[in-house]
Amino acid sequence: MFPMKNKLAKQSNGSVPTRKSGKSDSSKRKSGWSVIQWKGSDSRHWAATPPRLGPGNHFHTFMGETTMNVATDNPNRIEAWVSAGGNLDLCPVIDVDEFLDTRVEKNEELDAQYVNYCEVLSLDLSYESALQFAKSLEGTGIHGDGDPIVVNTSKNEDFLSAVLQYVYWEDENGPHILLQKHGGGDLRGNYPAPDAFDVLGGYGSEGTCIFDNARASIYCNDCDKYWDTDDGYHWWCDTERPNLEDYEASDERPKYHPKPNASQNLMQFYSEQPQQIDTGIVWVDDNKQPHCPFCGGILDIAPYPVG
Repeated sequence: MFPMKNKLAKQSNGSVPTRKSGKSDSSKRKSGWSVIQWKGSDSRHWAATPPRLGPGNHFHTFMGETTMNVATDNPNRIEAWVSAGGNLDLCPVIDVDEFLDTRVEKNEELDAQYVNYCEVLSLDLSYESALQFAKSLEGTGIHGDGDPIVVNTSKNEDFLSAVLQYVYWEDENGPHILLQKHGGGDLRGNYPAPDAFDVLGGYGSEGTCIFDNARASIYCNDCDKYWDTDDGYHWWCDTERPNLEDYEASDERPKYHPKPNASQNLMQFYSEQPQQIDTGIVWVDDNKQPHCPFCGGILDIAPYPVG
């Protein structure tokens, strides 16, 4: 499922205010407000806008420090809870830097073309001008269908550790995005000037990998069990195992099948032991980490593979 287009408001009608950051030149860029409407408090909290990207992919320096899963040295993580009735609640988080590093590549030439386009027309460097620029290139939507697409990842199911907003289009040179990574605080604003990237993989399903922010796999490294999702909620596998969300959850460790120790011969151990038994329970430990219902290993998460 691909994100739907957001309805756009023009800056000229006064409904979308603009934050100025100085004169419009290549070193001082302006940032627009998001047109996304949010429920709740009207208070606005602003964080420092991240700097522009340098040459090449530098998401780990541009987007700040990575939060690691200490138990598995994985920048991605899962928090789990035992809800009322013993149901399993999962909160997976995919590191936004890792997600982008494998999916996009900086396009300096296209970026300079976009900046020049905005300077000539005296436009703010915002998603509105990014969309206008993509249309000026006769860009289309996915697989040549329709117009360029505006995406804000917070508007749909999403695992990313930060909100992304971008304009996606395809042209004769392949798929591209003009990308803004939210700088923190109020989601109605604080989007830096867009950066131009090529989406890796070319045409076909690989070319739309940037939309996979709610696709992932939860897996156990100890016994290789896994569950996949393509909708951000249902975790299924291609065997007869139950969906992960259907397992009972408990904060008490169940009794697992014995594991071999370092001195044991693995082939002999497993030939003498019955197959692993599904306990039917996902144990959630004191650190909110879920454990495999088969072997008790820590469940981890990985973004959907590219290509």
